[in-house]
Amino acid sequence: MQCDQVRDEFLSEFTEDLRAYSAEEVFNWWELTRWLVKNFVYASQLDGPVSLTPDNNIIQDFKHREQPGRNLRRLAYIACCRFVKHWNTRETRLAISPVIIYEHLGRKVGPPLTARTAMGSITHLLSELQIPLHGVEFDSPEELSLQLQRVEQDATMLAGLLRNLDNRSWAHGPEQHAHEFVWRVDEEVVPDVSGLQYFEPWYVKTALRYQIEQRIINQSKAKYGVAPIFPSELSTSVAKLNKICRRRDILTGLGDLDILQTCDLRRQYEQGVGHVMLGQTFDEALANALRLRSGLIESHCVHFGQPDTDQQIARLTEAMIFPFGEETVRMNEVQRQAGAFLDVALDLCRELINEKLLSSEGST
Repeated sequence: MQCDQVRDEFLSEFTEDLRAYSAEEVFNWWELTRWLVKNFVYASQLDGPVSLTPDNNIIQDFKHREQPGRNLRRLAYIACCRFVKHWNTRETRLAISPVIIYEHLGRKVGPPLTARTAMGSITHLLSELQIPLHGVEFDSPEELSLQLQRVEQDATMLAGLLRNLDNRSWAHGPEQHAHEFVWRVDEEVVPDVSGLQYFEPWYVKTALRYQIEQRIINQSKAKYGVAPIFPSELSTSVAKLNKICRRRDILTGLGDLDILQTCDLRRQYEQGVGHVMLGQTFDEALANALRLRSGLIESHCVHFGQPDTDQQIARLTEAMIFPFGEETVRMNEVQRQAGAFLDVALDLCRELINEKLLSSEGST
C-alpha cells in the first residue's frame, strides 16, 4: 500500500473516534500509542518474528469499549497494530496464552468445546486489529482444555501459598536481634513449588521471594520503624502483581505472572529462541517488571588451546568494539519505520488539539 494511502486511511479511521475526547485525552492517546510503539522498537533488537502478547487488561479494554477510558486505550492499541501492519516490516502476529483464555472464561475450565468457543470469542473480539492470531502452548482445543486445567491447578496452589505467607509474621527487629539482621531471603524460606503444572518454578519462586521481602519490609517498619532489608526495584514491582482479593477470595495478577515468564526479553536473548514474545500492558507495575527484565547482557570467553582459539579471540574483540552490532542494525531499521508512523500520529494529535482549542476560544 502506498505511503499516502496508508496515512490517509489511518487519519480517516481515528479522527472521528478521537474527536469525542478532550484535548488532554487526545494527548493521552498519543502518549499511550507512543509507549506501545517504543516498546516494539526496543524488542526488535531480537531476531525473528514478533508475537504481540497483550495482558488481560488490554483484552478487557476491547471487551468494555463502551467505557470512555477503556476505549481510549483500545484506540491506542489499535493504532499500534496499524503501525505493525502498515509501517513495520517485521513479521508480527498476536499471541494469546491459556491464562488469558482462563481469565476470559471467568476462571473456569471446561471440555474442548468450551475452550474452542472461548478462543473463537477472543479471536472475534480482536479481529479489528487485522493481525494474525495464534495460541501459546496449545495448537488445538484439546490441548487448550488441558492447559486450562493446569492453569487452574496452579492458581489454586499459588493462592494457598500466598495465604500461608499472610498467616505468618515476618517482622524483624534489628535492634533486638542484631545477629539475625536479614539482608536477603534465604532459599529455604521460599515455599516449595514442585507441584506446578503450567507456570515455571523459577519465576514463581522469584515472585514468592519478592512477596516475602515486601512482607518483611512492611511488617518490620510497622512494628519496629525500620526495615532490615532493602528491596530492588524489580522486587517492588513484581510483588505488586499478585495478591489475594478479599472480596472474591481469589488470586489476582495470574496473567501478569504469565506474561512475565513468557515475555522475559533478557531470557529470550540469552537462549536465542529465534522469535520475540513482546509483553504489552498499560499497568505500571507489570510494565516496570518487564522493563527490568529486558536489559540485554552479552558475555564472551576464550578457551585457549583449542583449534578455533584465534576465531574465539576475533569474536571477542569484535564484541568489545561493536557490542550488539546486529541488534542495533535491526532496531535502527524499525526505529526509522516507527518515526514515520509516530509523525503521522502526532500530526493527528496536534490537529485535533488545535481544533478543540479554537472551538473553545470561539465559544467564550
